[in-house]
Amino acid sequence: GGFLRIVVFVIMAIAVLIDLSRVGVYSTSLRNQAHELDYLLLAAAVLSAFAGAYLGNRYLKKLTMQHVQAIVAVLLFAVGLALIAGVI
Repeated sequence: GGFLRIVVFVIMAIAVLIDLSRVGVYSTSLRNQAHELDYLLLAAAVLSAFAGAYLGNRYLKKLTMQHVQAIVAVLLFAVGLALIAGVI
């Protein structure tokens, strides 16, 4: 319960700090290449990130560690197959 929430909060805080440090690095090159951006893809990525954060927060309470391990295992296997097949 409470411990898991603290861990998630700390991980999110670290991620935000890392992302903020990246903004400074990327903002210069982004300003120079703004005319080349695919704004539709950027919008889809931002919306997907918010949707993932919302759904993750909503279903985090319902998942057990076994569920998380099973999901990670299946996704790792799928990525491995895609790499072997040359899809990614």
